[in-house]
Amino acid sequence: MMKLRRPDLYGQGFLADMEIQVYTQLKALGFAFILGFVLGLVYDLVRPARRRSSTWGERVLDILYALFSGSAVFLYVLAAPGGRLGVWELLFTLCGFLSYLHLLSDRVFTFTDKFFVVVIALFRRTKNFIKKILDMTKMYFQNVQK
Repeated sequence: MMKLRRPDLYGQGFLADMEIQVYTQLKALGFAFILGFVLGLVYDLVRPARRRSSTWGERVLDILYALFSGSAVFLYVLAAPGGRLGVWELLFTLCGFLSYLHLLSDRVFTFTDKFFVVVIALFRRTKNFIKKILDMTKMYFQNVQK
């Protein structure tokens, strides 16, 4: 009886009997968990802008986040052996996302929210400063013409 052999995509030659090494499985699950954790961090970076925007702005940010996270998971699928992503990898991605939301989200969101408020205040001050300079130059050139 002939055994099936397939090439191993991790450069270790051929694997017989369709076996997968435990280290390879653990590495894939670890990367999936880290991917979920990073997706949670990106969500917290987008959340302050999302909460302060209008309904349309909120929808646009939701679509951008969905495209980013979908692309990240798609690229992870492409890196998987044979292009197949198992249910366990998706489950570990979800576990990484939920772990981030449970463990660090409150702290990171507080920081990003305060940072977002400071950035908005700086933009408003810069806008007012530029507006004052434009008004002064307009007044100056109108006086020069007289």
